[in-house]
Amino acid sequence: MSALTTVEISALVSGVITTSFNAMVRYGERLLAFLKARLPDDHTAIHSGSLRLGVDAQTDRLAIQVSGAPSRRLKRIGLNIDVATSAVRARFGAWFPDAPDRSGPDIGVSYTVMMRDDPYLVDRRIWLQPSGRVDLYWCLPAACRDDPVAIDVADFMRPLLMLSDFIRSPDYDRVYVRRRVRFRRRFDWCFVAAMYIYDPNRRARSWVLRFPGPAPRRAADRQAYCPSVGYAASELRGWPMVRRSGPLAKIALRSVLFHNGYHDVEEAVASATTYVLAKQREWEAIDPAPFTLARAESPHV
Repeated sequence: MSALTTVEISALVSGVITTSFNAMVRYGERLLAFLKARLPDDHTAIHSGSLRLGVDAQTDRLAIQVSGAPSRRLKRIGLNIDVATSAVRARFGAWFPDAPDRSGPDIGVSYTVMMRDDPYLVDRRIWLQPSGRVDLYWCLPAACRDDPVAIDVADFMRPLLMLSDFIRSPDYDRVYVRRRVRFRRRFDWCFVAAMYIYDPNRRARSWVLRFPGPAPRRAADRQAYCPSVGYAASELRGWPMVRRSGPLAKIALRSVLFHNGYHDVEEAVASATTYVLAKQREWEAIDPAPFTLARAESPHV
């Protein structure tokens, strides 16, 4: 057997080095992907900017705000403005005007409907922030004939479900140029409501939830309450978006009830969640599109 020539030895060594290098690169890529999938969330996007848009200043209306943001900051902060305006028209066109009131790379895209009877107060607003956070501000009609004012549980939960459906959709991914890798997507939620409803004379009224069936028991001396961090703040941090809207609504509703003095709530939570999801499907089926001015101006939609 003849000895290997210098050229053959050189080729053999080069092949070994190349194979080893390629193996190390592949291993490094897998290790990096593994670490990225399991690194702790930084929760920075949910706190980028104000989380309150005046939920405590409305007359004859209960103000609610829901915010959803990626648990881990985006690789590239910013959004595609053209895609954002198209997404809002497609998904919220029945509720907001055709053109945004604010738009820019530094502030994102915002659509606002003012109160028909008070042009200085906001009735509805959706704001797509450059950080990936989306804020939905929503006012429910609540004439203060009674104290406390009864609010239908489906109306109360509707803004959370509307925003959840949008964030889980391909439209959100296109706005923020995200890859649709669902199992890595986790979001933080902030769900807040005003603790008082004011009548035209600025007298404060409390509110209670109205259920489709028997209401759960409630403490005798308890007014409407919302913690400063929002309902179910800890449970809704790092929420995996592969989960459907039902568990999200159930956890949020349970927290709303506990914070508002209810107890023995599990049966009511189960039946109310079923009712809320059914009402949401009904609303999706009948909501008109495109946007009409009469609907936008009405404070009772």
